[in-house]
Amino acid sequence: MLVSVWLLANLVPFFGDAVDLLGSTLTPLSSWVLPIAMFARWYYDAVEERPQVSAAEWAVMLCELLIALGLMILGTYSSVQTLREHWHTYGYPFACHCEGMWNTCACSSDHVGMADVCPVQGG
Repeated sequence: MLVSVWLLANLVPFFGDAVDLLGSTLTPLSSWVLPIAMFARWYYDAVEERPQVSAAEWAVMLCELLIALGLMILGTYSSVQTLREHWHTYGYPFACHCEGMWNTCACSSDHVGMADVCPVQGG
């Protein structure tokens, strides 16, 4: 598992920002929205065995839902903005990512078909 996570983190140049995007989108959904929605559905279906839930508890659940939706919207927006701001540093998928590492881009020019995409520059 450790090797697969390390490999994935090194294959995706924007791994940290991708984790931020997934976290801001999925964490409030799975931690707050779905449990509250499942409880509300169970409460609606359980006519005979329905527990006593006060109006204050429903209000707290509504506030939690609003906070979760706000976190999802603002967190996702912030993560997308970060991705857009840093996108020029990631390059395109399968692009030569050795720019700035050395004075030349020789790391990719040796591979078949890459001489036209990433020619060796004088160093």
